[in-house]
Amino acid sequence: MAKTLYATKRARPDTCTAIAFLTTRVRAPDKDDWTKLVHLMKYLRGTRTLPLILSANGSGILKWWVDASFAVHPNMRGHSGGGLSLGRGFPIVSSTKQKLNTRSSTETEIVGANDFMPAICWTRYFMEAQGYQIKDNVLFQDNKSAILLEKNGKASSSKRTKHINIRYFFITDRVKTGDVSLVWCPTGDMIGDFMTKPLQGALFRKFRDQIMGVIPARDPGPGKPKPVSGELDTNKLKPGKGKTAKGSLVPLEGRHHRSVLGVVTKRSKDRRPSTHTRVRMTP
Repeated sequence: MAKTLYATKRARPDTCTAIAFLTTRVRAPDKDDWTKLVHLMKYLRGTRTLPLILSANGSGILKWWVDASFAVHPNMRGHSGGGLSLGRGFPIVSSTKQKLNTRSSTETEIVGANDFMPAICWTRYFMEAQGYQIKDNVLFQDNKSAILLEKNGKASSSKRTKHINIRYFFITDRVKTGDVSLVWCPTGDMIGDFMTKPLQGALFRKFRDQIMGVIPARDPGPGKPKPVSGELDTNKLKPGKGKTAKGSLVPLEGRHHRSVLGVVTKRSKDRRPSTHTRVRMTP
């Protein structure tokens, strides 16, 4: 485990999540833990030529993706994960178990952001001390309730969040002084998910390639727009042959439909739908 942890910290940040969970099982491992370690070693052997590419795009913007998983450990504690990108690759990556139990996912997100605040502030101070001009220090999160509490502090607290310790609102003061800015990120673009939970398939490869610098880190998109209340979402309509679309009370415009008597008719765009079914009698 120590050798694998060394490789993770130096050149393979894509294995940080697996190592973070396996290091908690060093004292009392079982057969399942051994199977997971073997799976990790096979992955490292199969991707041993995958390089870590680091470069800066010169924009002067530090971008952090931070996320947290609620109650994923046996003692019901959360897990914090995230990293920094200057354009290509992640020079700073962290995936750690939280030190306290939380009562909601919002509280878990706040604790996760607080865990990263020392690194977020220090990185900006270090870059400025080296003579670089930092235009912004952006922190991406996918929980809007957590962002609201971090921006307003106790002013946005309710009966479900008033128990949160004031030391976890250190980020509120940093937002007011301009040291860091909070931006919402949809879950599909949250690279921090890679450091908090085991992903699979296309999403795993998408985030892995951005962390390793195979492709540049992408800015979050606007997310999926939700239909207005009472409005029919046409993207979810999948009408079958001879049937109305799911969720629709009438057939779509221009579609043929079959009446209860088995005679095919066609809706007219100029006429309003009638409550009576017209049937053409054939001899």
